[in-house]
Amino acid sequence: MDGSKALFLESWAQQQRRAFLRFDYSGHGQSDGTFLETNISDWTRDAIAVLDDLTTGPQILVGSSLGGWIMLNVALARPDRIAGLIGIAAAPDFTEDLIWQPLDDDQRNKMKNDGQIAIENPYADDPVIYP
Repeated sequence: MDGSKALFLESWAQQQRRAFLRFDYSGHGQSDGTFLETNISDWTRDAIAVLDDLTTGPQILVGSSLGGWIMLNVALARPDRIAGLIGIAAAPDFTEDLIWQPLDDDQRNKMKNDGQIAIENPYADDPVIYP
């Protein structure tokens, strides 16, 4: 929720005098929870709860990267509440093409045996852990 895209969109909404809501999924950013103990179903439930409990009327959902997948899940769950969708480098269901396919046999075996794998992160010092 503190990423540059979210902050930019919030600033734009304020300038346009439009309502705007941003939040972190469980296990991310300022939210409670442990990342490795959550999953896409949990994050979809988070987003549906935000939509149901904190908004009224039709909404425009914006999803970036994994948020694009979550956005689509929410739209499917609450189609009557959605006025539009905006995907920014959206990656709906990226697990097969972007995660599984590039793994070599050793990495796939590690994922199968250990239930997770750590991959070098090009954007940070810590690896990305895929559960």
